[in-house]
Amino acid sequence: MPNGESLHDLQRRAWRAISGITETAGNAIVVTHNMTIRTIICKIQNTDMLHIRGMHVDLASKTFVEFKFGKGAIVILNDTSHLKET
Repeated sequence: MPNGESLHDLQRRAWRAISGITETAGNAIVVTHNMTIRTIICKIQNTDMLHIRGMHVDLASKTFVEFKFGKGAIVILNDTSHLKET
């Protein structure tokens, strides 16, 4: 972002928050922006941040991550089924 936080800074800040949550909570719901979600996914998948713009996370989508022994695993990514009309 021009004159703003870099993606690497955003990832470090988000990961500190996620680490704090996973150390203290059994289950938690975290709500954040799609760019923040993408930085967290990159960290979990050990993906270079150069590929973040090619990753798609819809607005109001759900992504579920399970943490065990300090490691994250993506269970559901970018689920929008709750947004579809019936």
